[in-house]
Amino acid sequence: MDTAAVRAAQVRRDNKRKKAAKATERIRTMRNSILALTLLMAIVACKNNTTTPATSSTTSGNTAVATSAPTLTPEQLGELGASIHKHPSEGMKLLADRGLTQQQFERAIRQVSSDPDASKRYAAAYKRNV
Repeated sequence: MDTAAVRAAQVRRDNKRKKAAKATERIRTMRNSILALTLLMAIVACKNNTTTPATSSTTSGNTAVATSAPTLTPEQLGELGASIHKHPSEGMKLLADRGLTQQQFERAIRQVSSDPDASKRYAAAYKRNV
């Protein structure tokens, strides 16, 4: 076989591997993001199962707070999502430390995911902190 042909075959093989690695990384990042959101929703769902009528008035008070929620950058949201992923049992405490409710966090994540650039920034911050 010609050395140029062998080298060309190696280059093609390496390019295919690089593309596959990028695709795998995107899938892994998306899977981790979805897992973090799922865990967060599960925490809230469990919390909602134990509410009583006396505490339901507190949740309606949270909607008034929703308008004054702090705005976080995609990087900050990524760090927060990674923290929740690492410590799911402390999810509500982590959100409260940032002055957020679970609904506000979900809303912020939806806004970030609607912008491709912000979504990439979120994913990079999430990946750095997982």
